[in-house]
Amino acid sequence: MKIGQEINVEIIDVDHEKQRISLSLKNTEPDPWIKAEEELKEGDIKEGVVTRIKGFGAFVEVLPGVEALLPQSALVEYQNSKNIIVKAGDKIDTKIIKFNPKDKRISLGLPTDDAG
Repeated sequence: MKIGQEINVEIIDVDHEKQRISLSLKNTEPDPWIKAEEELKEGDIKEGVVTRIKGFGAFVEVLPGVEALLPQSALVEYQNSKNIIVKAGDKIDTKIIKFNPKDKRISLGLPTDDAG
């Protein structure tokens, strides 16, 4: 975005005391989980982009706006098999092990995983 650009936003809060308005750009876009529910299923092999790494695993964007969790054990296995250290921005092939669109949760494994 740039100064002077017109965009659609949703007003999500008005604080009269502080004279502030909270806006949301994200709320004006369609829910990406609707598309995920139509396109994804357990067992699918999906290339995604690592968005962040935590102590318990890596978050991988499998569709725009839809993140899934690759557990730490699978992340370590992947790194050991490829002899690399995965970082945010890296592309990685994963397998959807559990898919719960209602709760907006996807658990990932590696394509060679026999789990699930």
